Amino acid sequence: MVRKIRDSRIAELDFDQPVQPTNSSVLEFVNSRATVTSETDVFRNFRAKGTRRKNIRSILSYLESDGLIKRTTAKSFVSNFNLPRQSEVVITDASSKTITGRVIGRNGVFGPIIRVLCPSKQASSDNPIELNVDDRVFCTIKKKRHHWEATVMREFQPQATRQLTGAYSKKDSNGIVYPAEFKHRSPILLPQKHSKKAKHGDLVQIDYDVVGRFERKRVTDLRVVGRRDDPDFPITLAQIEHDLPANFPDEVNEQLASLKPSTVEREDFTHKKLITIDPKNARDHDDAVYAERNKEGWTVIVAIADVAAYVHSNSPIDIEARERGNSTYFPNQVIPMLPFELSADLCSLKPHEVRPCILVEMKFNLSGEKLSHKFHRAEMKSAGNLNYQDAQNAIDGKPCSDNAKSLLQPVLKPLWNAFRSLKEAQTKRDPMSIASSECRFGFDDEGRVATAETKETFEAHQLIEEFMIQANVSAAESLADCDFPVLYRVHDKPKSHKVEPFAESVRGMGLECKLAGTIYEAKFFNDLVRKSRGTDQTTALSEAILRCQSQAKYSVCNIGHFGLNLSEYVHFTSPIRRYSDLVIHRTLISALGLGEDGVTETDSRKTSALANHLSTAERQSVAAEREAIERYLALFYEGKERSKHSGYISGVVQNGIFVKLTSTSATGFVPVTSLQGYHWRFNKRLPSLENRHKAKKYCFGQPVEVEIVDVDALTGKIGLKMRSVPVDFKPAPTKVKPEDKFEKPKKLSRRQKKRLQQKKQREGNS
Repeated sequence: MVRKIRDSRIAELDFDQPVQPTNSSVLEFVNSRATVTSETDVFRNFRAKGTRRKNIRSILSYLESDGLIKRTTAKSFVSNFNLPRQSEVVITDASSKTITGRVIGRNGVFGPIIRVLCPSKQASSDNPIELNVDDRVFCTIKKKRHHWEATVMREFQPQATRQLTGAYSKKDSNGIVYPAEFKHRSPILLPQKHSKKAKHGDLVQIDYDVVGRFERKRVTDLRVVGRRDDPDFPITLAQIEHDLPANFPDEVNEQLASLKPSTVEREDFTHKKLITIDPKNARDHDDAVYAERNKEGWTVIVAIADVAAYVHSNSPIDIEARERGNSTYFPNQVIPMLPFELSADLCSLKPHEVRPCILVEMKFNLSGEKLSHKFHRAEMKSAGNLNYQDAQNAIDGKPCSDNAKSLLQPVLKPLWNAFRSLKEAQTKRDPMSIASSECRFGFDDEGRVATAETKETFEAHQLIEEFMIQANVSAAESLADCDFPVLYRVHDKPKSHKVEPFAESVRGMGLECKLAGTIYEAKFFNDLVRKSRGTDQTTALSEAILRCQSQAKYSVCNIGHFGLNLSEYVHFTSPIRRYSDLVIHRTLISALGLGEDGVTETDSRKTSALANHLSTAERQSVAAEREAIERYLALFYEGKERSKHSGYISGVVQNGIFVKLTSTSATGFVPVTSLQGYHWRFNKRLPSLENRHKAKKYCFGQPVEVEIVDVDALTGKIGLKMRSVPVDFKPAPTKVKPEDKFEKPKKLSRRQKKRLQQKKQREGNS
């Protein structure tokens, strides 16, 4: 507190004058702070106003030019001897013993040389990062006794040029690009030299640099990639944004002209009535099934297209398939891993045509427990191709095709009887059974979205899924003791940082969820789903469980599959659309002596790197498929503004609510500013938006009615308005401090005292 006195001249004297800023005092203040120091922080410390601020700015500039401090942004500084707790680090030396680096800011490197912990020493990584000079990593930084130490959190992928995709619009003489990615919200102004290359309504891809203190995007190049009014523009955008290949190279087309299968000894299974059961619009049929009764129980045969016989290791087709990793499926198109000549013709198990295959013959007892299995390199002839609904209708006695009727007694009924036995063993194994909703689109003759509805799941889906799982398990068991690295499909247990928020969400839905050791078992999640069955919360709960899980991936280190509750698992059943399955086919051929076209020694040494590549390619395809579906759904809802829909709250964030519509599984967003009432507070634990004044809340899983307000098909975003009222809740009591228990009497003014005295006199007289 400033102490003031008055002298004889009635002038105020201040004995607590602020400290005058000097080079040493400003540097000492910046060095004393562990984090970034802004100009405002320095002004406040020295109580600087007016001309004193100019003096401080000149001191900061001098210290920066002298290398004592480092400017991180336009008005922020950090000491060259005190480093931030988390920062980007560039590797300066990577010898066999130690790795060192320096912290990098917006204007270059700064600070002392720090020791970077080698990622191979971090046990959390199956495939450690290899660091080289000039690599950039994000680290947590700590001060040790005599040195600084950084622990790598993640690696920055180098990006030569920044790219962005959007729709071009012509306004007067200017060109504007509206970004297709929602994270780039603001439109980008184009210079006139680039505007001449595009027309109004074109889809364009631009290269840009970030310049200036306000990070303005400066366009350096523009390419036209399509049209906004094209019905398939969502697929065009997904291909470009995720760098998915469109056409096959010339080397692949040349090899197709002279392609022949390997000459190997095959067993004849053409007398078995194997059938394929696929979606209605499926073009490739890579798996067929058959079941028959035996003395002990059931014999189940799963036959898979022998792609390895046509696609030889390191051939042009194989190199391209490995690069793609998998096929990418859009609502009305597919980007195949293999050319259509293979995927839809030579390798496809077409009805009534002899096809080479690798099949597994599995024997189960009447309780569904597997007794034995055996793999064969064989020939088969499909007795028919059915879609899921047609097969299900035949079993249920509903109207179905003539083909399904003819296959009902000899093929379908034994399949279903065998499946019901396997289902008994599946119940004992208790894998995680989470229902997920998918959207099915209908297109008109011009290729525009005509209908959109949630896919219906049949028992036929479960039958094929269970038979494929059993075939995959059999392949994993056969490869358990082989001499080659195995490309396992692994799924880790949920991480603790995801489990705790999930438990809070479940409690917020009114369900009991105790955190115990059993939460790391699939049975825990299945019990939650069973408790919510028959209520409006089942779908929301299933979605919350899926978000809680770790991501499945490929790895040479077998940690089991948590979701399926299996100790060893590989992908074997879809070599037409997944390269991992083709690798397993080759490994089986070599391990079981089924031919000379198996895995090579060179390929086996690269299995670990291949696992990383295939996992990345899979995530890339999933993201592209999801974004295309979001844009198709937005196209479906264009022109349907002000229509009302039912749904449930699928997510709550600080600035609004995500609602999933029941009819199509589309997700829209309700901004918090559009909710009635004020003071909506975000409760991160539940999660929910709460109005404590009115004791109302919107919480995760709550069924709601919403109205569509706006639709942006370019970004795939749907804006909603809430029509349902919030639910009641009891706010948690606030803690009362001991000193606040007894309120001090309010001090009254003279007039209030007089009125109170007059009131007492009137009451006494009466």
